[in-house]
Amino acid sequence: MLDGILYTAQNNGYGVVLLESYSDPELEAKHITKLCSTPVDGVIWEPASDDSLSSAEIFERHKIPYCITGNYNFSPTYTINFHEIGAYLTQKIVDCKHSKIACLSVVSNADGASFCLRFPQLSLQ
Repeated sequence: MLDGILYTAQNNGYGVVLLESYSDPELEAKHITKLCSTPVDGVIWEPASDDSLSSAEIFERHKIPYCITGNYNFSPTYTINFHEIGAYLTQKIVDCKHSKIACLSVVSNADGASFCLRFPQLSLQ
């Protein structure tokens, strides 16, 4: 997803500021402050937690348009279903009769676990 954002932005004359909060609400708050003090035209934002959604008012106060990515009960929110994408691509590989397939995922992630249930021949180690 990031490559697509960078490619499209740069081809349209935009620069990209990338800030990672690593799910840390304090770091995210610092990043939001930085974005509001730096002239940015918009923000694509994956909140660190549900509680972070209250920070949306900061963007609104500074008249910075934003869109939210991820599974949040907030509108509008944009979600990419990586589980379905992975399952689709894996099925294509299996259909081509490949049998040695690696799956790199976060084992504690529920999507990773359910993905492996769908393809029991894969091993997450």
